[in-house]
Amino acid sequence: NAAKRAGEAAHAIATFMAADKDGLMSLSSGWFALQHKSLGELNPKLVRGYASALTPFQGALVGDVKSVPGFAIIGDGVDVSSARSVFAVIDTDTQAGNAFNDSAYQRVKDYLHSYAEAVSAGTPDGLVNLQHAAELAGVVDGGQRESGNGAIQTETVQHWINRAGFEIAAAQGARAGDPDIPGEFFKSDGQLKSPDDVTNNDLPRYATAMINFSARHGQPGLRGDFRHWYEDAAGK
Repeated sequence: NAAKRAGEAAHAIATFMAADKDGLMSLSSGWFALQHKSLGELNPKLVRGYASALTPFQGALVGDVKSVPGFAIIGDGVDVSSARSVFAVIDTDTQAGNAFNDSAYQRVKDYLHSYAEAVSAGTPDGLVNLQHAAELAGVVDGGQRESGNGAIQTETVQHWINRAGFEIAAAQGARAGDPDIPGEFFKSDGQLKSPDDVTNNDLPRYATAMINFSARHGQPGLRGDFRHWYEDAAGK
């Protein structure tokens, strides 16, 4: 069917990009082929086409293949360096890279939300969503670094740890008066502020509050687990 064919086509693109990353980052061009430029510099429209085809399969790039017919795991299923290579090639065009990374970051938020909902419900499958979130955020970061494109901005590992803590606290129904979270981190309607609602000066205290809440509510390994998966995926 059409969905399976789209998955197979996207898988072929991803496999090609991962296998030929070094060549695609430095293609010969110009007189006597003495210049070297990236695929994004030489053919930005092609890179944007690749990015568009692969956007629905960003989760599959880090092993989440449960709902994408036709797209098998690339690489060995443990090491996500193949996914990092795909992001690196796409990041050679700034427009494609920013759009692709924005979509990936929305997916990271969705994974963290699913993780927190599973934790709140007491179901055991939540941790795989945390791993997918950490690895996807990590390959975005590592891909940008490998591309060398400084025009593309990425989020830090701490940003996502804060987000994970926020999702846990929100799913557990944290309210003003909670012993772990200072009152200033709640909105006037009693809702917990997200990391995006907190000033940079207050973020360290916010981060501590989220980690304390998570630890008290059965997730003491949240920060360490997330950082480990993220840094492996980022190639650090």
